[in-house]
Amino acid sequence: MASTIEITQSLEQLYTFGRADEIQSFLSANPCLVPLLEEAYPHIRRYFPDAQLLLEVITDTEVAGWVTLFLHIISSQPEKALGKLHEFEDDYWLDNLDRSQNKLSFSIGYR
Repeated sequence: MASTIEITQSLEQLYTFGRADEIQSFLSANPCLVPLLEEAYPHIRRYFPDAQLLLEVITDTEVAGWVTLFLHIISSQPEKALGKLHEFEDDYWLDNLDRSQNKLSFSIGYR
């Protein structure tokens, strides 16, 4: 079995990490996300071929215990990005949402 560091290095080839130590800890606590992130990558790229894909652990201070991994899709085409996100969700994500155990969310950002 691959170590957490090896897993993190593998995912860093696909995604930009906000804070690597936080992401590594989160993925260690939520190992179901690792294969899901690897599998989702080509599906995301189908809709966002040139976007930066930024992973970030977010904690909601108003909801006790609420911590999730956000995948920010940073696009240079804001007029198309939200529609593409809806297509991705309909075509891929909704069928795989349960696998994330509500620990992975997507957002659109603009550059």
